[in-house]
Amino acid sequence: MECEIRYRYHDLNVYSLSALTMKPESDIFSFVQISENTSSNHVILSVVTSNITSYKRKNEPTMLNQIVWTHDRHESILLKIDPQEEYAYVFASSFVLSYNLFTKKVVQSFNNTFFDENVETFIPKAVDLTNELAIVIGYSSYQRFDIDLWKIYAIQLRPKMASLCPISNASDIIDRIIRMGKSEQTSKNRNYGMSVSINPSGRFTAFGSTLLNLVRIYEISDNKNCARGNVRFGTIRPNIGSNMEDMGFGRSGAWLDDKGTLAVLVYKSRNQTWSESEIYVFKNISTNTNIVDAQPTFILPNNQQTFAPLRKASFLSILAHANNLLILRNDHKYLYVPATEAGNLPTLIDSWKCHACIMRPKPCVSGSYKDAPGISPCTVCPSGLKKPGYHSSVHCQPCSSMSFCPRGASDEVNLNDFFSYNQTFSYPNSPIIDNYDDLLILNFLNIDQTIHCIVASPLFWAALAI
Repeated sequence: MECEIRYRYHDLNVYSLSALTMKPESDIFSFVQISENTSSNHVILSVVTSNITSYKRKNEPTMLNQIVWTHDRHESILLKIDPQEEYAYVFASSFVLSYNLFTKKVVQSFNNTFFDENVETFIPKAVDLTNELAIVIGYSSYQRFDIDLWKIYAIQLRPKMASLCPISNASDIIDRIIRMGKSEQTSKNRNYGMSVSINPSGRFTAFGSTLLNLVRIYEISDNKNCARGNVRFGTIRPNIGSNMEDMGFGRSGAWLDDKGTLAVLVYKSRNQTWSESEIYVFKNISTNTNIVDAQPTFILPNNQQTFAPLRKASFLSILAHANNLLILRNDHKYLYVPATEAGNLPTLIDSWKCHACIMRPKPCVSGSYKDAPGISPCTVCPSGLKKPGYHSSVHCQPCSSMSFCPRGASDEVNLNDFFSYNQTFSYPNSPIIDNYDDLLILNFLNIDQTIHCIVASPLFWAALAI
């Protein structure tokens, strides 16, 4: 089902929103958004509710608006709801606040010195959180040196909000090499995106930087102690060609499960056969991971999952939940890639006219298998194994030792069914000739006694010239 919600407030500039989980057998859909009134510069937090059964009549949604900030303009405002859907947290360039979704009241609010009293300004660019902890990534402008310095902060959410420590101080990745140009270029340029994603257990945090084309995996043993020895990190860096420095690796990231499966958005694809962007999926990722010229486990789209019949487009962001993947495209379409059971892969899309496009499963083709659930494509059967038929299969069957069974075989061929022929006569050996040079010189300088040969000789004309 697809529905469209129209605002009656045309002077609201929406910065961020987060959807609430629908209750079972309910037709009420709700989300929370943070916006700015372009006339008064007031920041408004809204709880928007709509009945999805009346979407065809284009009824206006119910909006509970509350002004939460009245000072200054804002370069960035981020909103995120905790997993228990009890609080909404807002991180902006001028303030930070928490909002109780049950009492509909602001619980805490702080000014721009909340993150670090020693930092002049901090512009948040990405945030992810658990029920107790938030990780916020952004940059601080240093006018004296005309640079932007990216920083990462760990934020305690309960029982009260507090900035614990800047994680960036524990690693020289931030303080040394993530330095950029003027701040006005940073906030509005898609090439300078950053991302953060916390895995389901809250143990690992993936931080991506498109400027550096890398992803860092952080693990903090004590959230209140960000000393260098207390923070471990690994690195994933793709193989970048001479013309792919701006490929946008790490623009968005999402953990698909709690077993180290990480999806990373690559904004500019190397192979633009099916799409202008790609999703790299890595498995078994942890802080022990240090991959240079990294090769992903698989890439979306691929020759089994081409995203057809959708037109080629760029990907702006990705989200993950329970091993399912959601892709936001620049043509205003959403592509939902559900995790399928073992033996099947998500690949079918009904129509290119869809707005929210859902991939449906189909069995692995003959000669391939899939032994685990997820969004991955099927794997080709190795040599000596086969998978006949067009049906779901979690493994390949062994072939007979007396059969021909190559890689990707759908069936085997018995070698006893073919006769072997021996050649009756062998080819004669070629004679050994080692006087080619003598033959060439003999024929090149050969001069007969005829007048014509003497006149045509180069030696004759050379003698005349001398």
